[in-house]
Amino acid sequence: MIVRRIKEEEYQRGGQLFGISFEFPVSFDQSNAEQIERMKTAPKHRQEVYYWERWGAFEDDDRTMMGFLVTMPMEVEFDGHTVGMTGIGGVSTLPHYRRRGSIREIMRKSLRTHYEEGYVLSYLFPFSTAYYRQFGYGICGETIRYTLNLNAIPRCRSNGRVSLVEQGSDYEAIKQVYREFVKGYNLAAKREDYDFNWVKEADPAKDAQYTYVYYNEAGEPKAYMTFSKTLLGDPPVKADGRYLMDCRQFVYADAEGFRGLCEHIHAFDGYYERVAFTLPASKKITPYIAEWARYPLRKELFNQGMVRIINVKRALELAKYRGSGELRIQVSDPLIQENAHIFRIRFEDGRAMEVGVDDGAAPDLSLPVAELSRLLLGNCEAEELPEMENVQISCDLEKLASIFYKKPSFVTEAF
Repeated sequence: MIVRRIKEEEYQRGGQLFGISFEFPVSFDQSNAEQIERMKTAPKHRQEVYYWERWGAFEDDDRTMMGFLVTMPMEVEFDGHTVGMTGIGGVSTLPHYRRRGSIREIMRKSLRTHYEEGYVLSYLFPFSTAYYRQFGYGICGETIRYTLNLNAIPRCRSNGRVSLVEQGSDYEAIKQVYREFVKGYNLAAKREDYDFNWVKEADPAKDAQYTYVYYNEAGEPKAYMTFSKTLLGDPPVKADGRYLMDCRQFVYADAEGFRGLCEHIHAFDGYYERVAFTLPASKKITPYIAEWARYPLRKELFNQGMVRIINVKRALELAKYRGSGELRIQVSDPLIQENAHIFRIRFEDGRAMEVGVDDGAAPDLSLPVAELSRLLLGNCEAEELPEMENVQISCDLEKLASIFYKKPSFVTEAF
């Protein structure tokens, strides 16, 4: 088996393999060479910018592709720093090559390469959390999907205005609101201009996707939402006339922005019965909504995905701590040997002063890299350690609470 990044001439074959593996049709409007040239000169989105960040497992002839995955590089926030992260997607193996270890070898080779290239984190949206734990990934990030009756949405009587986004209008406003919305959230992407190409392509008359930007009375952009119309009912019946305002994006800079969107939602009172939107679990909307009892309400909690620390030493150097102290943490990592050490961490006033390997010392904590990834990114806290498998604790939990505690996180990209 040969594992490597794909060649340019293999680009479309990777997409075909993904489609065959999951049994959906794949076709291309251009030849492979034409598509590569277009992506080099005019990429439409991040995956096209990094079109070459695709990995394949091949038969020994180095031509027959058996397995495939996409890695999408980005810069994200981690405890007040900007670090490199790879988003894993498109994981697939042709059915007649399954159970031959192709994905395991691609994961091993790609993680090894990304460690050497300086990435700190990796993230994926799993079909199975148990499956990806074997590669060092741990559950991280929760979102809540709210479904509210429009009668429960407060009327805020704002003096601001709302603008419909069409083919690039409000481009800078949307970028500004996004930056405010994700401040302080681990794993939120530092978006580039090409990540906002969807604004330039917005055509609500054609696509029936509607994006509105709210500006306050001073003309400052404060929020935006993107939604489409979906039938309600089980089964949905068009004659019933009951519709859901299904928001793909619901983004606000502050309380003024949230209330401005609430006011705009009431412009659709005659068309919709309910509105649905998804937010990071740490975003609290209870103060904004006065009525929670009289109308139908649904709050659904979702695990957003799984994170993996690629470079443990670097992650420990950048992490936020509480107070001052010293800890020794033993990490096991079957795929990246540089992570499999006892690390001594000395920190002062919430920041690491020294992180080094100290394999001869007795650790305060021993755990797999998957559990370290969950903990250090803030998905869980020290008091949950006794319930975790393959974790050995040799100190009191209060000491470990200086490094492992809840932190807000929100993965903003799909891959």
